[in-house]
Amino acid sequence: MPPSVPALGGLLVFLLLLKSGHAVVLDHLVKPPQSLTEWLTVEQAWPVVWGQWAVAVWAVFCLRHIRIGKGWHWTIWAPAGWLIWQFISAAGSVSPKLTAVTLQHFCCCVACFYLGCWVLARCRNLNLFALGLIAGLFALLVIGMDQHFWQFKATRELMQNIVSGGWKEIAASELADMEQSGMILKTASGYSIAPGFAKRMASNRIFATFGGYANVFAGALLLLVPVVTISLWQLMARHGALLSRLTVGTLIASSSVCLYWTGSKAAMLIAVALGLWMAFTASISKPVRVGILMGLASLVAIFVVPTLLKYNSTGAKSAIARVSYWKSAIATFQEHPVLGSGPGTFGVMYAKNKNPDDEMAKLTHNDFLQQASDSGAIGLCLYLAAVFGVLRSCVSRIRVLSQPKDIAWAISLGALAWFTHGLVEFALYVPSAGITTWLLAGIIVGFGNHVDTKSVIG
Repeated sequence: MPPSVPALGGLLVFLLLLKSGHAVVLDHLVKPPQSLTEWLTVEQAWPVVWGQWAVAVWAVFCLRHIRIGKGWHWTIWAPAGWLIWQFISAAGSVSPKLTAVTLQHFCCCVACFYLGCWVLARCRNLNLFALGLIAGLFALLVIGMDQHFWQFKATRELMQNIVSGGWKEIAASELADMEQSGMILKTASGYSIAPGFAKRMASNRIFATFGGYANVFAGALLLLVPVVTISLWQLMARHGALLSRLTVGTLIASSSVCLYWTGSKAAMLIAVALGLWMAFTASISKPVRVGILMGLASLVAIFVVPTLLKYNSTGAKSAIARVSYWKSAIATFQEHPVLGSGPGTFGVMYAKNKNPDDEMAKLTHNDFLQQASDSGAIGLCLYLAAVFGVLRSCVSRIRVLSQPKDIAWAISLGALAWFTHGLVEFALYVPSAGITTWLLAGIIVGFGNHVDTKSVIG
């Protein structure tokens, strides 16, 4: 297989992480870049269809290299069954427009799953693919830190100056763009800062390229940090142990700090749980195990406990909001138990079912309940089967290998964390997160479907 295949796969993931971090159901708010400055601006998102075309181009390039192998096990075909049912569920959609863009996104997720399974899993060396993951994660960390130290402060000062100037010092076209993106509201008395945007600026929670979704960024860290850590360690090992330790240590420290700045309590707890699992089950030396446990204890004391205490003292508002979303999803499922309301249509039903005082939401903040709400009982069961098949492969790889130096072990750990995080978040509906995850999931499932590829990095 030519090295261009994994290289283009890595480039695809890199572009998606930078440019497709918004939810598909909000794609109508994204305007294509109009100038060179907007093209070069990292925060300027691309329309979802651009990323989908990039996936299609890579898929065509990979066609001649597809090998199905022994691929008739149910774990291979569960994602295809789930996708087929999504199209069947679309027949009863309450919003065909939202369903159409969601189906396109699901097609990309499943296509990348099979490209990972039948193409990338056959690569003896995934160095070039890993470079895309490494570059993507480092870009996310840099952008997140920029938001924390500079960007949020500059945005607050800009908005204060605009408000104090009576909204007269900004062009009408810019005001229109800000209104469309949800930053400001136009009322009978003039413009005002949108409550949601004001809350986001005040919270100081970083989200990198994920369109204001701090929790989705946290889930991306759970997914990417293990595989990037191991890949980077192996790639840097040839340059000396000291440089490897320094580079990997910087990555882990930066990722830990950014995870804390996202404010995602669930992601922090999942990270600690996986760290403990790794410390007690992986084949590592006693000094390394002690070091991991000491590091986890420090992270819990410095970051996790203060965050949970602060969250509890403020009334756990996000948890209360999620309960409202989940109740609405269950109510929609009870109303449409077979076909659901249609892929991507939770927001339409929630607008009808929610209490007047509840905050509006377009997604359920639970990928599994959203499947029940959007595509009924069969859709939920098929999605659970697809996820269970992936997790079954992940746990199998973790138990068999038990070596943190193996790339399959690292991908499995990250995928396990990401799908667990899906119990409280909607990352499946964010192209950069959903497509990347299912691509990596395909690699893990494919490792058991082809010849052994135990050491594919380095």
